[in-house]
Amino acid sequence: MEGIALMLAATFAYNVSFILLAVAARKEKSTQPDRSLIARVATRTSGAWSIVVGVAGWLFELEALTLISLTLARAIYAAGFGAMLLLARWKLGEHVERREAVGIIAIAVGIVAVGATSPPQSSHGPDLGGWILLTVIVVPAILLPGLIQRARMRPVAYISALGAGIGYSASNLYTKGVSDSLSIHTIVPLAVLAAAAAGTSLLALTDQIRAFQYGRATAVVPLVAGLQAVIPITMAALFFGEEWPTGLMERSLLTAGIGLTTVGMLILAHASAQMVSASATSG
Repeated sequence: MEGIALMLAATFAYNVSFILLAVAARKEKSTQPDRSLIARVATRTSGAWSIVVGVAGWLFELEALTLISLTLARAIYAAGFGAMLLLARWKLGEHVERREAVGIIAIAVGIVAVGATSPPQSSHGPDLGGWILLTVIVVPAILLPGLIQRARMRPVAYISALGAGIGYSASNLYTKGVSDSLSIHTIVPLAVLAAAAAGTSLLALTDQIRAFQYGRATAVVPLVAGLQAVIPITMAALFFGEEWPTGLMERSLLTAGIGLTTVGMLILAHASAQMVSASATSG
């Protein structure tokens, strides 16, 4: 029960952090440059508290994972979308439309299915060529939403959310590389991978702030979470030697979970493209 309580605390802290970040982001002018966006948001009271509460959530989750399985932790996190919706309604005045509710439910169920059938953790990481190939794939994918945003000459929340989800997923993959490097005491790869993890995380945070400026937290948060569930599972199979389950039932459930999460993300992307929060437009 202690592990479940810790993960519940982590989930609540994450959701509070997201809402506080959205509050801070919407106080910034959309015309201001990206290079100082994080610093400006962090100097606001709500932005600073978002960082503090987010770190607390990470510490709670870290401790929870020593007591419960990753599968159960993911299920609790997906169930926490309900708390996020209540917080968004209370603090941001956002009301969830039926279409958004369908997308959020699809993502939550998909994340639980992926977590229940995801392959066991592997200590096998890619070699130098593999890391270069992985970087060639993920870095342009992180930057592409920003380029599309500039080409369209107008803000689109779900494009920024896509960039955030891809960036956080890449950071998770580089972090796994750091963990593997620690076990074999290789200093140079560890430093390079740590820098890559930090850099992609900062890019993702900038995209997430932009997404909160233009769109609804009720759409942005599940969309980013869905990408963080699907992308690492796919990349782990390609680069980290993790094998998908061999049983037909488990493989079908994993495939269905990825598919359901993807459908939910598409629904939320469509909703986000058409609905811009009153707070963002008035700020």
